[in-house]
Amino acid sequence: MRLFFLIALLLAVVHADAQKVLKLYKGGTKQALEYRVGEDITFKLYNDDYFYTFPIKDLVAGNILFENGLIKLEQIEVVRTHSGLGNILSGMLYTFGASWVLFSGVDVLYGDGDLGEVAKTAGIVTGTSFLSGFLFKKLLTKKDYKLKGRKFLRIVELNPN
Repeated sequence: MRLFFLIALLLAVVHADAQKVLKLYKGGTKQALEYRVGEDITFKLYNDDYFYTFPIKDLVAGNILFENGLIKLEQIEVVRTHSGLGNILSGMLYTFGASWVLFSGVDVLYGDGDLGEVAKTAGIVTGTSFLSGFLFKKLLTKKDYKLKGRKFLRIVELNPN
């Protein structure tokens, strides 16, 4: 039985696939933004006015394969990224608003507050919280990288051997 588990473990280790990563390099820095297979990428093509967001299905020979087509890396003019700060702040504000509604409901159930006054206050606080969270998410998260000069995309294959 031990021999079976040893052979199964060895076969599992040998069968390691290479990972393909799409990297957005910014000249002068060692850091690069990475997009892996299955992640969404938002981009704009040359001579186009719209941004597209698609999940990456595969990365092959200078091309990005999506569910509905294939795009060459040279066709991409702008890559849009999303920062974590806006997402963090909006998530905190959404949680605060939902908690305020929950605790206001508990306040009304235990009879400590007037239903009309508590509902009015909860509506104002929750609405303001949700609106602020939405605005933070929209204003603080987007950053566009124009792929010219020292910024470029490249497909890197991370081979485990």
